[in-house]
Amino acid sequence: MATVDEVYGEYGKTAEVAQTFEHMLATLLLLIECGLCGWHNVPDSESAQKALDQIEAKTLGGKLTQLRNAVGIDPQIKDRLAKALMYRNKLMHGWFYKHDEAMETNAGREAMVGELRATRTEMGEAWQLSSDMWDLMHQTLTQQKGAKKGE
Repeated sequence: MATVDEVYGEYGKTAEVAQTFEHMLATLLLLIECGLCGWHNVPDSESAQKALDQIEAKTLGGKLTQLRNAVGIDPQIKDRLAKALMYRNKLMHGWFYKHDEAMETNAGREAMVGELRATRTEMGEAWQLSSDMWDLMHQTLTQQKGAKKGE
């Protein structure tokens, strides 16, 4: 039997994962910008902060568009990220309003908890995907910096 508090708890956990995904995506975009601007070779914290501020001011959809424009993305990855955006938008824009009647019954609350858990799984996989992309980009920039030192 799912309680109202359980629904709110699941919602909070899911929202946290969605925010973690969005933050990882912002960090990935900043790392890409570092590579494009050469900040991994010649640090420029003021420019990097300005770039981060611009990235963080964007919506999640805007961040995903920036990512697609900055690097080539496999169509399957693009689809996964688009799916994560859809889940995140459903969560943040009217989720409780769309489930107001379900909140009134145990079966409705159980369904809500199940939906939130599935959404959290999707968002967690999107976070992992963006984290893996960050790791690859970081490794590439580290190797470039090492190669440049050895010239």
